[in-house]
Amino acid sequence: MNASKDHISIGDAVERAGKCGRFHFYMGSFYFITNVLLGLVTFQFQVLTMFPEIECMSAQCTEMTSPSFKDGSDLCSLDEKSWKFHEQKINWLTEYRLVCESEYLRSCGITAYFVGFFMTVYVTAILVDKMGRRPVGVYYSAGLLLTLILQRFSSVLEEVFLFRFVFGFLHGGLSLAGLLLCLEYTSQATGWLLCTLGSIGFSLGGSLMSYLGLHRDEWQTTFDIPICAALTAFLIIYLAIPESPYWFYSQGRTLQTLVSFNEVASINRRPLLKNVSLKEVNEPESTTETLRELGPVLCKLAVAWLSAATCYLVLPTAGAPGEAFSLPIYRGLMALPLKLLVYKLAQVTGRKKALMIVSLVTAVAVLLDGVVKIEPGTTGHLLLGVVSDSISDTMIPLLYIYTAELLPTHFRARGIGLCTMASAATSVFSPFILLLDNVNSILVLIVPIALLTLTVILASYTPETLDVPLPLTLEDAIVQQPINRTDTEMRNLLDSISSED
Repeated sequence: MNASKDHISIGDAVERAGKCGRFHFYMGSFYFITNVLLGLVTFQFQVLTMFPEIECMSAQCTEMTSPSFKDGSDLCSLDEKSWKFHEQKINWLTEYRLVCESEYLRSCGITAYFVGFFMTVYVTAILVDKMGRRPVGVYYSAGLLLTLILQRFSSVLEEVFLFRFVFGFLHGGLSLAGLLLCLEYTSQATGWLLCTLGSIGFSLGGSLMSYLGLHRDEWQTTFDIPICAALTAFLIIYLAIPESPYWFYSQGRTLQTLVSFNEVASINRRPLLKNVSLKEVNEPESTTETLRELGPVLCKLAVAWLSAATCYLVLPTAGAPGEAFSLPIYRGLMALPLKLLVYKLAQVTGRKKALMIVSLVTAVAVLLDGVVKIEPGTTGHLLLGVVSDSISDTMIPLLYIYTAELLPTHFRARGIGLCTMASAATSVFSPFILLLDNVNSILVLIVPIALLTLTVILASYTPETLDVPLPLTLEDAIVQQPINRTDTEMRNLLDSISSED
């Protein structure tokens, strides 16, 4: 006779496969390396279009040499024969002459990346929910590796813009797939830690690219480290990471779910899950039904995403001439303590309170950045820019993880994609916000501070997810929504539903 099977929940399966082991080291390494890679690629265009040192060949040029001149503000007023770029420093700006009448092309390169990211992030999110997390991670990491190799040997500016668009497209898929694999394979605390370390990797990637741009003489050599990182990320996810069991389970494929857990247990050197069964699940609800039920909480989160993106795009303008390379380097170094602090805050106070506290602190940082007047180019000005920019940067990883914890598995990637698209509105109106500086510098502060204040108010009406299981179905996500219940009542309600199952 066949032995009776133990009926276990997916949470029990996570426990048996191991919440923290060798597999999670591989998973964390993949997500960290991927984010370092994305940080390198994201900031690459800005770094490679910075003004290098110039050589003056006239007395007029020598007299005008200043920090502002080195950033090109007075360049076009000089005769073309009175100066030249330093021969040893070759980047995209010097090779394609992105100065004077062609200076607008520098903005076009940055725009191409964001257009690729924001126009395709929801399409990519659909692929992550429909195809699975691992296939998107495999295909996109391979695509990024191929694109990096092609761009390293490209010689036409139009190709650079095309590749920037492709990088933006691939960014969304890699970051989403890695985030969800981290959260859906382990305990809540470990998942948060892995995702936080990945976010730190993104900041460090930006710092590393700034360092490479400052110390490498030829722009082609700045591709060597990203290519190695892309190859490593591809090999890890292809060889060591199976599909998310949560995704299998949400699709009603319970057998594949157990197979996936057994792959993790094998890597962690834990006993395999034998003679066990999982509860059968219904077909996932439609997108329309999911949006109807979760629309209010998504709208509240969209405001938070909008405020975070506004601060991210507005604050870097505080950088003074000459700080273009140093600001990202120091910001990456500050990311480690600040993001670990936010991680600890979210584990102690809860997600919604952490979001409220971070929003308030960011509002104060924005206010100080605009009100405190320090002479550009000084250490104090650089320090203020680094601190305010780093604090605002901590909101983004917090929102990624909090949003993922509120949404059911079959809609998790698309929900994050919708919130990301909402934040894309910032890239449309942020130039107009900056134009307010011509009227009064205080006006530039009003929009981000107002959005951050609204975020604090709306966050108080969002559900708490600390110690609440990751929702598998729409029904699980709906249970979290009644905010008038205390945390204890919410946990008792969840326990009663589990016992009935």
